[in-house]
Order: sequence, then C-alpha cells, then structure tokens
Amino acid sequence: MVMTATGSTSEKNTNTAGCKRAANFFQNCKTPKISLEDGLTMYRKNMETIASMGKMSMDVYQNLAKLQMGFFQQMMADMNQAFQQSLTAKNMNECVSHGTEFVKDRVTKTTAHAKSVSNELSSSSTQVIDLAKSHAKEQMQSLKDQFKKAAG
Repeated sequence: MVMTATGSTSEKNTNTAGCKRAANFFQNCKTPKISLEDGLTMYRKNMETIASMGKMSMDVYQNLAKLQMGFFQQMMADMNQAFQQSLTAKNMNECVSHGTEFVKDRVTKTTAHAKSVSNELSSSSTQVIDLAKSHAKEQMQSLKDQFKKAAG
C-alpha cells in the first residue's frame, strides 16, 4: 500500500466513493426551490421570534429586580423596627424574644419570597420555551410544504 501526505490509497478510495454516493443522492433528491422572498420571510420570522424571546427575558429580569428590591426594602424596614424594639426592651430576655420573633418572621418572608421568585422564573421560562416551540413548529411546517411542492 502506498502512503501519501493525506493518507493511504484505500482511505482516498473510501472517501471518493462516499462523495460519489452523496452526490448521487442529492442529484436524485427533489429539493424545494425557495425563492429569495420566501427565504427572507423565514429569516425575518426567525429574527422577530428571537427578538420576542429577548424581550420576554428582559421583562422577567425587570420583574425579578422589582421583586428583589421590594424584598430588600421590606427587610430593611423590618430590621429597623426590630432594632427599635430591642432598644425599648426592659431586659435581656425581652430583647432576645424580639430578636427571635424577628428571625422567625424573616424566615417565613424569605421562604415566601423564594417561592415567588421561583414561580416567576418557572412561568416565564415556560412562556419563552412555548414561543420557541411554536415558532419552530411553524417554520418546520413551512419547510415541509416547500418539500411537498417540490416533490409534486
């Protein structure tokens, strides 16, 4: 067997045969003749869908930022109130009691906030995914129709 710079002779024969089979397949295959206008329409729809998905994502980020800001502001107000209560405590036990109540309240509010954020993310991601699936289904149907025209 003779070796060349690009590989063995048998490798070249195998590659050439594969290329010939692929060429024959595509010569016998009826592919749609998609007009420039149809191609641009599909491209435009793709870009519009991507833009819509981006807008939906940005809306989610803005909603999450508002949730986080509201949560943080409420937490600061609650901390201030807890601090003021601790200053008015008559003894150490009362001060500890106020602190314990504050911590219990914060755990409850933090858990509720985490659920709210999780629900927002879940709902929003479902909407974005549904939009992408719907668009892909529409585009695939359009391509199928083009192939049917070419075959018929």
